[in-house]
Amino acid sequence: MADRITGAINFSNNFEVQYQGPLDARLSTPEYPQLTDSSIPFPYLGMLVAVTSDENRTGDPGGSADNNGVYMLTSANSTLEASWTKIGSDPSAGGNPVTAVAYTKADGNLKVTLTHDGTGSGTPIEYDVTIDTYESAIADSATNVPNAVGGIGTNNTVADLNGLTQNQMWDKLLFPTVNPTGSGASVTLTDVYNKIEAETTINMELTTTANLGTLSNPSGPWAGPVNAAVIEDIGVGNMAQQVLSVGPGDTDIADLTIAYITKLGVNKFRLTGSFDQGPMPLDSTGTDYPGVRFNAQDKTNTTEFEAVWPIYLGTAAGGFEKRGLVGQGQTNITCAQNYGENSGTGLWHRIAVPQAMVTGGDITIQLDAGPLGYQPSYPGSAWVRTSMTFNVHNDAQNIPYYLYTKGFPQGGASTWIVNW
Repeated sequence: MADRITGAINFSNNFEVQYQGPLDARLSTPEYPQLTDSSIPFPYLGMLVAVTSDENRTGDPGGSADNNGVYMLTSANSTLEASWTKIGSDPSAGGNPVTAVAYTKADGNLKVTLTHDGTGSGTPIEYDVTIDTYESAIADSATNVPNAVGGIGTNNTVADLNGLTQNQMWDKLLFPTVNPTGSGASVTLTDVYNKIEAETTINMELTTTANLGTLSNPSGPWAGPVNAAVIEDIGVGNMAQQVLSVGPGDTDIADLTIAYITKLGVNKFRLTGSFDQGPMPLDSTGTDYPGVRFNAQDKTNTTEFEAVWPIYLGTAAGGFEKRGLVGQGQTNITCAQNYGENSGTGLWHRIAVPQAMVTGGDITIQLDAGPLGYQPSYPGSAWVRTSMTFNVHNDAQNIPYYLYTKGFPQGGASTWIVNW
């Protein structure tokens, strides 16, 4: 498989030739027979040589001005007249001179343009030839390639490959088409809460972001700009849908700050961002690849926090204090009673849990006995369950609770384990 012979010397400039003749002396010869008598050293396929004055050749027979013109070497044996194809003549001899010769390296195309259509006028004639193309010796052009090689797959046939230039064939082998990839377009919604008391009025802040994702070719964003965005309440609350402003940047979405009353349970919100269509992806050959293009669509993301009622623990002074907030599904909740019980004054360990958060109708209470593990305690005779209400905060008055009060035997400071 042949390829173009490249030059051994790179010269990044041009010449100002101070000589009336071609820079390569081989490209001009006075007499026609000199094309084939080895007068021209190192001839090569595609070589163009001008015969300039054959009419001055003596001998028998003598020369002729009709032999003047431009000849291309089209066959390897330069000693044969048939190997030299005349492509232009001396205008004074009434021929059809060459107007232009152009070679395209990428596809191996050589185009020679003659001055006219052969009549002395009219549309110029163009001759196109592709130099050094692949033509398989396999007669059945429907034959498939048996084994994939580089970018040539088993679905390719002889017909697919015939006519490719050597450059095209090597590119197909060594540089198979790489399809683009795109991913990552998204929106995010976040809040700063974890557990919070129910029925609390807060100045809720929800933070938004957007990402256009990444497209491999052309390198850049996968999705188009965000054109609209809304936040919806999809939890236990009743916040109306909030329309957010977008822009001026492609990913700019306004954050939301709003007065909100927390509701017992999961307070959950969803951000929906609408994206425009993204740019057209290109494969490694520069061809459109619409299969990976981001089509105009919505992206969503959620955030949530839980609103709960606090657990109340008895104090040594006979009152109650709030325990740190826990979720309704949390297990093995430690409830420290850091004081000794006094049967004489009626001071017992006490735990109050919100009725709305009790699942299955009741709870269990066990003593955290350290290395001895949890010791059974309630249900049982040691504790008594009654009902009472708590004013949790200004907006949550008379919230129903179950109060669990321990009785005999009198004990000291203890940590109890509660499960809903």
